[in-house]
Amino acid sequence: QPLREMMPQWAKALTPAGRRQADWFEGLHLVLRDIAATLRKNAGGKPITLLSSPNSSVLLASLGDFRTIGTLYWENAEGLKAAAHMFAAQTDEEALRLLRARGVTHIALINWENFIEPYVRILMPEGGDAAVLNSFGVKALFKRIIPVWCRPIPYPRYPLMDALGLDVLLLEVRPDQTFEEAWFF
Repeated sequence: QPLREMMPQWAKALTPAGRRQADWFEGLHLVLRDIAATLRKNAGGKPITLLSSPNSSVLLASLGDFRTIGTLYWENAEGLKAAAHMFAAQTDEEALRLLRARGVTHIALINWENFIEPYVRILMPEGGDAAVLNSFGVKALFKRIIPVWCRPIPYPRYPLMDALGLDVLLLEVRPDQTFEEAWFF
């Protein structure tokens, strides 16, 4: 069994350089590395505490060398629950209160894993589809309804993202931002 699992990787490693093709996960890691660099640049040397999906949290934090709260490890059950409550928040005020309590400075929403809907359904089983559609995470990522205290971080769409079917939304948490600043940025 181990040999059977390793054969495709060995074949790929031995393929001449001009004929190699990256697989989906290699492409994803390239995008995540670029996202981490974008977040670092946006922070301007200040510490980052990131809210993202469980897998993206781990990868982005390791690639960008910053804190994250939503990892899927048993020793971080409290942080995972906090992240779930943030994404499931039903009002902008509730989301901001939860984000501030954990010191979240940036949010990275990427559609490569399904995490928002399960969070909402676990936390609000009686809420049904309405709770899912009204959640902070769904409104931001899928509807692009951004609270006034979020500042979008420009992140251009490029061919690799299209090839991988990725949608990315990067936000900086700016609770001091005025409505006019939010409208302008």
